[in-house]
This record gives sequence, C-alpha cells and structure tokens, in this order.
Amino acid sequence: MTEPTGPARLATTDQLKVRLGKSALSTKDDARAGAVLDDVSALARSEGREWPDAAAAGADVVAVVLSASMRAFNNPNMYVSRAAGVFNHRVHDSAFATGTFTKAELDILARARRKPSRSAGLWTQATTKGDYGFPTGFVPVEGSSEPFPVYAEDDPFNAYGDHYSGGSR
Repeated sequence: MTEPTGPARLATTDQLKVRLGKSALSTKDDARAGAVLDDVSALARSEGREWPDAAAAGADVVAVVLSASMRAFNNPNMYVSRAAGVFNHRVHDSAFATGTFTKAELDILARARRKPSRSAGLWTQATTKGDYGFPTGFVPVEGSSEPFPVYAEDDPFNAYGDHYSGGSR
C-alpha cells in the first residue's frame, strides 16, 4: 500500500472506526476507509479552506468529514433506497442531494471557511504619515484652552477646507 502524497487527512481511520461501531477493520476495509477519508478530506478543503491538518481545521470540520466519510463508507454507491423482500429502507433525500455533503454540512464548511485561520496569528500593519508640508489647522475645543489639530485649509486632501474657523498655528 502506498502512502498518500497529498495533505494530511482531516480525520483518522480510528475515529471513523469508532463511528462505524467497529474495533477493527479488515485489511481491505482499512485501505478503503483511508481512501474515503482522503477523498472526503480533499472535498472538504475544496468547500472550505486549505487546512494543513485536523487541528487547524477544528472539531466542527472534523465532525463533518467523519459524518460524510461514514456515509460514503457504508453506502459507496449513494443509494437512497434499498428493498429486500418486505424490508424497505430509505435514506433521507438530503443525505446525498448535494453530493458528498449534506446541506447542513456544507453550511458548516462555509462557516469554517469564513473563520480566520488559526495559523494566521497576530500581525502588525505598518503605517506611515507623510509630511506634505501643509500647515496644520486647529479648531477650538469647548472647555479646553488647547485647540484640536485638523487638516489645514489649503490641504488638497481636505475636501471641505472651510470646516473650521481657526487659522494655522
């Protein structure tokens, strides 16, 4: 068996086994579970973000991947109904209406797409104040002896120019 070359799965086969109610899978089913998780993880990334791993994706995205993987593992042909003699079983239409994910799962992935990435961290925006040589205008401040600086009357960036009565200092 070759190792996947793409990004890490957003869930593990052990997590999927728990949801399937199995303590172990056959070699064939274990390989299939891994392939399903690879596929669903890739599809989740296409609907959400390029999460590097499950920790960056968050628990809600991992839950969506596991839920969709469980459906795909149990029902790879996406049948919505089965009949055997008098027994009939029907899967709710929403289970495969949008492909791999239900509408609710797509909503969760969309919400996760809008969240800032946990790896983004804090950053600083550099700013500068250009000195254009324009005099600073001042306006009187009620209750204070110190005037407040505003754009100068002749500053071309000041569209109003006459919004204060004080002159330059």
